[in-house]
Formats: sequence, structure tokens, C-alpha cells
Amino acid sequence: MITYTADVKLVLKDAEFVQAALPEKYEIKKEFVTAFDQFAPSTAIFASSTSGLLLSKICADSPNKDRIIIAHPWNPPHLIPLIEICYPENFPDKSAQKAKLFYEELNKMPIILKKEMLGHIGNRLQSAIYRETIDLVLSGVCTVEDVDKALTFGPGLRWGLFGQGLIFHLGGGPGGTREFVKKIGPSLNLWMPDLAEWTEIPAEWAEIGHKGVETEITNRSAEIGNTVQSVKNYRDKMLLKLLKLHNKL
Repeated sequence: MITYTADVKLVLKDAEFVQAALPEKYEIKKEFVTAFDQFAPSTAIFASSTSGLLLSKICADSPNKDRIIIAHPWNPPHLIPLIEICYPENFPDKSAQKAKLFYEELNKMPIILKKEMLGHIGNRLQSAIYRETIDLVLSGVCTVEDVDKALTFGPGLRWGLFGQGLIFHLGGGPGGTREFVKKIGPSLNLWMPDLAEWTEIPAEWAEIGHKGVETEITNRSAEIGNTVQSVKNYRDKMLLKLLKLHNKL
């Protein structure tokens, strides 16, 4: 059980919008919802930062489901604009719309899911990519470093500008997505059945993946970071440049 201090109760008492970054466990988030219901004003909105849990379970016992949402920021949250907002299909969307306006005022990029989904959107996409990353390495196709280079200097450059839908639409020329699927679809269909389908990370990956990334970091030049901390610094510097290109700074 969580013990709430007088300070927490006082903060909730005057809150208008609560963004809670609690551990990724249903029981902890549900306990905080109970405290929110007890101490926060009836007009306050509670936004859970969960990376992929379901709101319907987080607020299952709450009498105030209409003012509880998921609003998932991305790390590093002070730089990445994306905020994924979601709520169960049978919940009213009033709080979600208010939250969207709030984040837009902060120059973030909020999106609202039409229904709740484990992992939301972004984490499902990157999990699918990570599964194929693991499978390629464990199958002996490439090293961790090479698959990261393939992502960074291939799709990653385009993803820094557009999403996959728009990228393939442009790839279809004047005919857009319809033409892309017509021309490239048969080729895609050749390797779709060969993609990884396992549903649990292989036990050996933790060690293999860790050592592979350590080797990758060591092989980087000092200019782009060859220690964990210098890689973080380089990441943040480059994110700032990308955000300026998108007019998000």
C-alpha cells in the first residue's frame, strides 16, 4: 500500500491537472487513483503516464472514470513532443480533449487513440521493430551494431521526417498508397511470412544484446559518443536539431 503524506494530499487538493509517472504496476496506479478520487477537486483531470497498461484496469474501481485518462509521454519527455492520449471506448472523451489542448499549448504533439490498446501506438511499433532486430541477430544475419546502423541510416532518416504511411504514399508516386501496394505489395508479401512471430523475448537475448550494444558504443567515435553518457549527450543534441527542423523549439 502507498502511504500518502500531507504534502501529497495538499497538492492534490489544489490540483487542476495531475500527470502521474508511477511504476508500471496496476496495483500502484490503482492506489493513486483512489487517492486522486479522495483528495483532488471534482474538476481535476488525472493523466497516467503508463507506457502500455490499460486504463480500464487502472481506474476500474473509480467512480470518476470520466476525468481519468492515459497520457503517455516519450523519453526524454522534455524533448520528445509525442503524447499518446487514450481512454476506453465507452468513456466520455471530454477529459481527453481538454488534455489535448493543454499539451498543444506546451507545443507537444498529442494524439488520441480511438480505443485503448496495450502498448498504445508508439511502443507497439518499436516493439515490433525490436523483435525483428533480435531475430536478425540471433539468426546470424547481422550484428547488433549493423542492425542499428541499418535503422539509423536507412528508415530512421525518413522516420525523422514522416511516418511510414506517408513515406510509402510518396513511394507510390502520383498513385500514392494504391500504386505502392500494387507495385511493391507482391515483394513485401514474399518476406512477410518470414518475419519473426515469437511472443516472448528469447532468454539468451539479454546477455547477447547487452554485449552487442556495448561493442557498438565502443566502436563509435568520440564526436558522436563512445560512452553511455556521451551517447546520451549526442542524442539530446541531435534531437534538438531535429525539433528545430519541425518547428517544435
